Amino acid sequence: MRAREDFHLDLAVRLGRAGREVVAVRRNGGVSRVLGRVAIPPGPVELCVRAENDRYQLLAGKGRASILLGEVPARALSGESITRRGPMHFCGVVIGMYATGRGRPCRAPADFDWFDYRPDTRG
Repeated sequence: MRAREDFHLDLAVRLGRAGREVVAVRRNGGVSRVLGRVAIPPGPVELCVRAENDRYQLLAGKGRASILLGEVPARALSGESITRRGPMHFCGVVIGMYATGRGRPCRAPADFDWFDYRPDTRG
């Protein structure tokens, strides 16, 4: 979830110290903080952002076995909460997928089979 460069949430699959992991990171005012992380085995993984009226929840896993890695108040990414200089044409939070080598060439593939945006009817 992204408001702008200094204010966003990342839910990422990456190679951590102990192997493959999913990590949830909040960037607030240019400062990044890890909200949670979980080790994952090789193979497909589902990443989920659950948006509610008052919060965003970041989850990883498969189906009902998903693990909550972090929760952030929705107001943290709202135009009313983000201080700025100059005009800011903020019209809502955006969500998307990306792959990065953190500024370096990367030999590991990033495969996205699909991106599904749908309501969560589980309640």
